[in-house]
Amino acid sequence: MNTPALLFGLGSGGAAAFLFRMAKQELINKKLASKLSMTRIRDIKPGLCLTSGVVECETALESPYTRSPSVWYRYGASERRLRKKESGYYEYPLASGSQSCSFFLKDDTGRIEIVPDGG
Repeated sequence: MNTPALLFGLGSGGAAAFLFRMAKQELINKKLASKLSMTRIRDIKPGLCLTSGVVECETALESPYTRSPSVWYRYGASERRLRKKESGYYEYPLASGSQSCSFFLKDDTGRIEIVPDGG
């Protein structure tokens, strides 16, 4: 038997199984989210819920590029470089990261503290 062909086939099968499992989990999450209804803040219970309100924060963060106040942001910066021996470009990562702070979500029924990191 041809060993490279066998290894390629096993790798392709493993990748297909992994992608199938990820797609299945995404469908499950989508189905859960479609069943959610809007919940008032005073009626929130532990678990998955959908709510809306006004954000209140004591010390807002400043986003790195737009300098706008925020309670959570994620950024990524990369440089496009020309390949030396081949045609085309490649992305060279310069910096990336995220930052968040705790804040309060308020509506007409009450307010709740949201702790993004490990909350």
